[in-house]
Amino acid sequence: MAETELLTPKETAEYRRCSERKQDRERAEGRGPAYVRIDGRIFYRRGDIDRFITAHVRGGERSRAALAVEQAQDRIADDAAANSKPMPSDTPQPRRRGRPRKQPD
Repeated sequence: MAETELLTPKETAEYRRCSERKQDRERAEGRGPAYVRIDGRIFYRRGDIDRFITAHVRGGERSRAALAVEQAQDRIADDAAANSKPMPSDTPQPRRRGRPRKQPD
């Protein structure tokens, strides 16, 4: 099959094993795979779907590399935090529950 083969939303949903409604929601939120609009109809290119799936792979070597980068960034952030004084805005504020109170005038 060609990478530029156009699939309908129904075919794409079957290929991705998700509902058409989920695809509609992802498209509206800008989170789903790239799509093509021709004469008001929506199509997906198979290559774009495959790239979208590949971008969401978790585990394996890619995951270990990402974990190593994340740990290095955490170490850098910890070192920076240890060398600086905490700012008043850095202290956590108590969570307020219930109805907001009226401010005194």
